[in-house]
Amino acid sequence: MSRSLKIYSRTGMWSVCFALSFLAFFYGVMLWSVEGYVFGPVYFAINLMFFTLLALSAASLPGLSSLCVLVCYVAFWLPTVVVVSYIYIYKSLFNFNVFYFLWGTNTAETMEFMQECLRRQPTLPLLFVLYTAAPLFPTWMLMKESRYGKELPLKRRWGVFIIFFALTGAFTLYTDVLKFNYASAFYIFYVKYHNERNLVTHISDANKIRVMEEGIEASSSADIKETYVVVIGESASRHHWGLYGYPRPTTPFMAKRLAEDELFFANNVNSTAIATSESLLAALTLMDQSTSWEDDNYSIVDLFNGAGFSTYWFSNNAVLGAYDTILQVLSRNADYRKFSSPKDADLKSMQRGTLLEDAETFKYRNDLLYDEILLPWLNDALKDGETKQAIFLHLKGSHLTYQYRYPVSFDHFSTSAGMRTPNRVSFPGKVDIINCYDNSIRYTDFIIEEIIEKVEATGGRAWVLYFSDHGEDVGDYNDTYGRDLEKINKYMVDVPFIVWFSEEYKNERNIGFFQNYRDRPYRLDDTIHAIIDIAGLKTCFFDSSRSIFSDSYRMRARASGGKLYLDIPPLDLVNPQTVDQERKLMRRFLQGKEDL
Repeated sequence: MSRSLKIYSRTGMWSVCFALSFLAFFYGVMLWSVEGYVFGPVYFAINLMFFTLLALSAASLPGLSSLCVLVCYVAFWLPTVVVVSYIYIYKSLFNFNVFYFLWGTNTAETMEFMQECLRRQPTLPLLFVLYTAAPLFPTWMLMKESRYGKELPLKRRWGVFIIFFALTGAFTLYTDVLKFNYASAFYIFYVKYHNERNLVTHISDANKIRVMEEGIEASSSADIKETYVVVIGESASRHHWGLYGYPRPTTPFMAKRLAEDELFFANNVNSTAIATSESLLAALTLMDQSTSWEDDNYSIVDLFNGAGFSTYWFSNNAVLGAYDTILQVLSRNADYRKFSSPKDADLKSMQRGTLLEDAETFKYRNDLLYDEILLPWLNDALKDGETKQAIFLHLKGSHLTYQYRYPVSFDHFSTSAGMRTPNRVSFPGKVDIINCYDNSIRYTDFIIEEIIEKVEATGGRAWVLYFSDHGEDVGDYNDTYGRDLEKINKYMVDVPFIVWFSEEYKNERNIGFFQNYRDRPYRLDDTIHAIIDIAGLKTCFFDSSRSIFSDSYRMRARASGGKLYLDIPPLDLVNPQTVDQERKLMRRFLQGKEDL
């Protein structure tokens, strides 16, 4: 017994050291980087016990103890890399929902984000080496002690393992540690994301057939030409658009069309999420903040299919493959799809299998293509000869990293002239980063103009709708740039929302009164109803009270990132014409009488 006690006491000691080697970095970086963070000894003790019990269970498993200890090292190391690096870069608490967004990101975006992290924090590789190397010694000692355990009788070893395993289970059950342990959350969100992706896949496949039985109709006869284009932007904050009062001329083309009364723009639209997949799932499906995919759901692509439209989805954001993001799965019911790829050989039509013509004319930077890659695809779609077309164009827009989002010819802003940013905000390379972001907005303005010109040239009843999935804080409020769930602000959630209508469309529908709706507080998750409205689709799924273009529009309480809109700073960006109305809605929501 003394031999057993000696072995397992040493195993317990090295299990504690093993757990501390990971948690020390987590709490150390939190204390070092997050201003105002208060160390919680109770949470620390619970997490320490959880990691220690897992290590003890792994080290005591008969026959596979060394391998299990190594698996524990990798299983703890990976989330530690993500969480500690995030805290070190953003100087804020870590929100576990970031894990969900991480699992939904494609490889190209992950690599790009890693490069951006190195740019922000050149010392990050040193930190990476430290939290990779520090646990190695206690891991090796734990593996060594587990081998000594093989000298003990097998029954005793199994008995000890069962005790430690049961203690781990009981501790997990009665302390609720899984709710605030970052390592367990990392894998729980992996399961959550892939379960939801599989659910979306299943429902999308069923919808392709089921939607044809819903009796959806186009508003006009089959021989009347209709072309509707939805342009989905990326990371474009309306507070950097000249069209919305930004002092720099970042949107000269849209400003010109507005001056000629050719454009409708809404100046009070906010995204309900600051992650692309979550935001666009809500915007382009019947799902919103109060429903989920478990409810039978249709996407706007499904509804156009049901009305007899030819549907197209062209994206400059990802490559299709075994690990499709939820958003890519959402587009699977489009009749034609193309996704840009870093390699010329992969620039193939998902429908026709033909190589993209003139691929060499597009300049590559950082293994990504400019959004003009979508223009010839749009041309081909417009020449298909289909009478009724619904085309979705998903731009790369102003996604990190900003300097790779536009050609050299759009390097318009190079000084601090006209830049609007608070003096209190300071981070390395601030002026260059803001200039790059503004240049990317100016390039997006050009892309939208090119799209409008092409659609306008085809004639017929047509419109082009542009909105962004979410915004971006580029030194506008926080002392960094990008998005952070723990430091969410209105620069991240306030988005542009503009529509161009063809002359034929305006002749058939009086849209003059739309200009009276510019100040309506609108939620991006209601966008599907706005699209149904201006497309004139006849369907029971349309809710006129949720269309910004409808006379019967009814404002609903708004929120983003789990916060009510009026609680999101800075407060001086709230439209004073609507703040009283929104406060009343907030009070009704808090009393349980209003939908969020």
